[in-house]
Amino acid sequence: MLLLVLGYLGGAFRSLAQAVDGGADAAPSPDARDGYAKLSGLLDASLQKWDALKTNELAALNVKLEAVGKKSISLEPQKAKP
Repeated sequence: MLLLVLGYLGGAFRSLAQAVDGGADAAPSPDARDGYAKLSGLLDASLQKWDALKTNELAALNVKLEAVGKKSISLEPQKAKP
């Protein structure tokens, strides 16, 4: 669910940026400012949930995986094999 929200936010911020960067040298419209404020609040809440997932839930899952001899899950990028 969280990944869906983050994906939605990425698209919504892109759309908002396109609307604001529409070529006019004018301040963002009140609708654009309102949209930004709403999206920013949702982004902040989603990033807090993402941090909690990485810190708490992933750590707990890795403990269970290691207990049954499975490889833990890492969010660090893997190095490409030569």
